[in-house]
Amino acid sequence: MSSPRTLTLLSCNRSKHQLALYFGLDDLRFSTSLWYGDVDFFDLELRFGSQFMRKIYFHIMAFEACKFVSLQPAFFDVGPFSDLQTQAFVR
Repeated sequence: MSSPRTLTLLSCNRSKHQLALYFGLDDLRFSTSLWYGDVDFFDLELRFGSQFMRKIYFHIMAFEACKFVSLQPAFFDVGPFSDLQTQAFVR
């Protein structure tokens, strides 16, 4: 019998127009690159602050993680974003 599987948000890296998102499912690793040609993440961080943008990145990652539910994880670990996980998010 296999053990319950955990889907984990690992990290989010950004450049001016791109987000690189990294996920884990136990020993497996996945990445997704999202390109936003009209968005300047560096400018947004200057205008709104890095903490605010970190919340945006977290929510983008969480939505992107939805595609991994087909792998039937038993648990969802927000990893380095645990400080942003609220009761409202869990609901």
